[in-house]
Amino acid sequence: MYEKVSFNEMWDFNENRELEGYYVGKKEDVGENHSNVYQVEADDGQVWDFWGATALDSQMNSVRLGSRIKIVYEGLKDSPKRKGKKYKDFSVFVDKELVKDFG
Repeated sequence: MYEKVSFNEMWDFNENRELEGYYVGKKEDVGENHSNVYQVEADDGQVWDFWGATALDSQMNSVRLGSRIKIVYEGLKDSPKRKGKKYKDFSVFVDKELVKDFG
């Protein structure tokens, strides 16, 4: 059975370079680029979605659902592997003491 993929409001890291809250979800294989969409619940209760990117996906793979995180967009950087190309760089911080239980 098919289920329609729905989204929360999308976070724009170009407008707001930092997002902080609890990591509450992940959708995989979304859209024509088969990307990840992550979900963070901010302190005001609003859940924000944001698109994955190669540098972000590799860091988010080690983050446990329910963890308190802060994501900082570091801007475009020159790709060390693809000459003349740039990539979106992110730093992901995890507060290991604050974890929300979803059980």
